[in-house]
Amino acid sequence: MYYYYTEMKWINGKPKRVKQVYLGSAETIIKRLEEQKPTQPLYSEIEAFADVSLIYDLSERLSLVEMIDQCLPKREQGISLGLYTLIAVINRAVSPTSKSNIADWYEKTILKSLIPVPKIGLSCQRFWDNMDSIKDENITLFEETFLETVLERYPIDTSHLIYDATNFFTFYTANTKSELAKNGHSKENRNLKIVGLSMMITPDFNMPLLYDVYPGNMHDSVEFNTMVTKMQDRYSKITGKQADITVSFDRGNNDEDNIELLETGRIPFHYVGGLRLSQVSTLLDIKKQNTQHYVTIIVRQKKKRRYTAQKRSYIQESLLYLLLSIQDFIESIFIPTKKIYPKQWPSLRN
Repeated sequence: MYYYYTEMKWINGKPKRVKQVYLGSAETIIKRLEEQKPTQPLYSEIEAFADVSLIYDLSERLSLVEMIDQCLPKREQGISLGLYTLIAVINRAVSPTSKSNIADWYEKTILKSLIPVPKIGLSCQRFWDNMDSIKDENITLFEETFLETVLERYPIDTSHLIYDATNFFTFYTANTKSELAKNGHSKENRNLKIVGLSMMITPDFNMPLLYDVYPGNMHDSVEFNTMVTKMQDRYSKITGKQADITVSFDRGNNDEDNIELLETGRIPFHYVGGLRLSQVSTLLDIKKQNTQHYVTIIVRQKKKRRYTAQKRSYIQESLLYLLLSIQDFIESIFIPTKKIYPKQWPSLRN
């Protein structure tokens, strides 16, 4: 059996063969393919594409660069502060590097085709010159504008917020003066100056609504008061309404002034917090078989028993919610707060 390559065309209403090439037998064709070596490319370029393009696409959908440029000072030459910020954001998200190396990273990504910038324009000096022109009020304006845009476009529930504070160490020397980097209790047990970071996020998508950096020698409970006050102002400004908000926080933020702020603030905050064992030591002796104070609620479509008790904590009588096992604890912390008590246990909100 022999093979031919044939081309046919429709001419004057009839099919007509216009080209025919003899290829030989199947064995001959296979032999030629095995002997033929592929042509080597002259050169190749390897660029970071998927993760970089994803963030760039999201920024285009939100008109992020234009939004930043509206909130930051105008530039008379070179690329805008919005583009500088976008490049820095993408770098920090996918491959964090120092400003002195950001130009080399940029050259290895698809960004050089999406956002053409001369290499000299991405030098560390250019970044420092541009970032130095950004003031605190510019950052606050952008944060509020960005959050307002995101909350309008996406169905994010802001009625329940999770608050926590942490710190991170720096490599500042003892003689280096700083308003933020201070000697304090490092959560990573490093004997270095630390900076505090607090954040309020939504349970849905872990969307940060507010953050703050503060001196490392400030206690978490003091920072909590500052953050709640800021949250009151920002929530009203962004949403234009006085809404009920439930804030969840851990035991490190327990303080009588904080509880009083939540109880008497301009926005009617509800809250869920934790108590130390020393504050509820009498409850440790309660027998698990004692069903007098148990209630049944629905958690992940399963019936769960929770022990309740009344106890005066700080400035008012509170309802305590006791978990009976480590498994209960693990299940609870991974469930959005709204699924625990919209109807089954409204008293928990107090």
